[in-house]
Amino acid sequence: MEQINFENKEITKLNSEEIKNLIPHREPFLFIDKIRIISESKAEGYYKIKERPKLELNSLLLEFLNQTAGVLFAYFKKPEIQNKIGFLTGYRNVSFNIPQDLLENPVDKEFKCVVEIKAKRGNIVIFSGYITLSDEENKIIEVKESTFAIVDKNE
Repeated sequence: MEQINFENKEITKLNSEEIKNLIPHREPFLFIDKIRIISESKAEGYYKIKERPKLELNSLLLEFLNQTAGVLFAYFKKPEIQNKIGFLTGYRNVSFNIPQDLLENPVDKEFKCVVEIKAKRGNIVIFSGYITLSDEENKIIEVKESTFAIVDKNE
């Protein structure tokens, strides 16, 4: 874990091994290579597609967004959620703007995901986010609201 002071803000960078300590996903379904935790409510995730995905690109990228939000939440709540697991419960207002050439060949492309946790109500976490290619600003997927539920692993 690397701490960086950026414009008087502490930013924490986590690699894939540190990410695996926070969420249960493993290859081939771990879709985060690294993450920058900017604040308790905001993070940037990065993922490079190394081979043709077995999932549709839009599904894979939505899962990347969900995993990024899960890592952010778990990073600050790890002791509280030790015996719990998160389940996606829904999306509202999702827009896709993935160029056709990217749909046809996403290999060797790195994606950047920005998520922001908006609220926590009981065991429900509400977040929003968007995905771009890491070297561009155009949003290819934007999620205005998504939710996941935190439940006991034994339920």
